[in-house]
Amino acid sequence: MRLINHLLVFFVTFFLFFTSTSFVMASEINRNPTQMELEKNIKLRKTLGFDINRNHVLSILNDENKEERFSYGFTKEEAKEFDR
Repeated sequence: MRLINHLLVFFVTFFLFFTSTSFVMASEINRNPTQMELEKNIKLRKTLGFDINRNHVLSILNDENKEERFSYGFTKEEAKEFDR
């Protein structure tokens, strides 16, 4: 009976550990834009004459309040300009 209790505790702990780490990894993926997404945004911004500084674009892409147009991220002012 003790062996069953120990095995049960082990499996529950094992399960909780791996599910919690997968949630953390998933949230990390969502917060960091891919290199391809970054380059895509920089290319469009260059075409439109917007700021193409990598740090600026990264800060926009990581901003939860960014304005999105066709899966591209913009500041509020840039989005207004884009809409015109």
